[in-house]
Amino acid sequence: LRRGTALRPAEGDGAALTLGEAVVALAPTGEAGRLVGIAQGDGGALIAGRPAEDGVHASERHQHEQALIAAEREYRLLFDNAVAGIYRSRLDGGLLTVNTAFARLNGYASEGALTHAVPDVAGDWYVDPQRRAEFFRRLMETGKVEDFVSEVYRHSTREKIWVSETAWLVQDAEGQPHHYEGMVVDATERVLAEKRILELSRNDALTGLFNRRTFMEQLAIAAGNARQGSVFPAVLYLDLDRFKFANDTLGHAAGDLLLRAVARRLALLVDEENILARLGGDEFAILVEAADRAAVAATAGG
Repeated sequence: LRRGTALRPAEGDGAALTLGEAVVALAPTGEAGRLVGIAQGDGGALIAGRPAEDGVHASERHQHEQALIAAEREYRLLFDNAVAGIYRSRLDGGLLTVNTAFARLNGYASEGALTHAVPDVAGDWYVDPQRRAEFFRRLMETGKVEDFVSEVYRHSTREKIWVSETAWLVQDAEGQPHHYEGMVVDATERVLAEKRILELSRNDALTGLFNRRTFMEQLAIAAGNARQGSVFPAVLYLDLDRFKFANDTLGHAAGDLLLRAVARRLALLVDEENILARLGGDEFAILVEAADRAAVAATAGG
């Protein structure tokens, strides 16, 4: 049938009405009734026994449906090709859907491979199990968690990595928590860089011992404890005899080796609760916090 083709009215119908490329029968009352022609064109799909849609309304509905399809297609493209791992999860931690980036972060090639191997990704993901409890506590209290940095296991290899999570709670029609969604990015390089920066600010680059700044900070804390009468702090200072001569005659490289060797030996002798630092050059210091003078003297004598 072509646009404008009229059909013989079906038995009991008054006439045939063409609507675009769709043909519907007119009831004796004049109301558009059941479909008697092809259901394609401006009118969309027409259901037998129901009044035909107005062409303008049907066109608007068609455009709306096409817009929804296009939006869904765009969302899926972004979801599948995003660099960040994206997931949707039940409140108990069971995965509903993940994108390729999330699967690869955990050492799997696809969503199907991950969900088949690990139905509950959060169950044994965190290196510290308390991090999962903290994550859910924040999520349920505020509805959102941002930049939640944790050490986790890469599932396929059990390699330890650092990740940053951002997640939000999704509620049902009644306002009750239904599931949650989130994004995950690998934060390993960021965490290691931050640790390195902190280490450089607190430790001597040559020996790895605490530096002068850290030692003075700890000394101030110890002095405060002493004023409260809880401990008796003492500072042990030492330097290396004839170090300048060795450094000048053998060279700075040999002097650096000597300082590292001294630092290693001192570290073996000093208890972990005490503070060992290189103040600079060939100067070292030990901060001891003991209950009385006798304990300090014993540490110094050892």
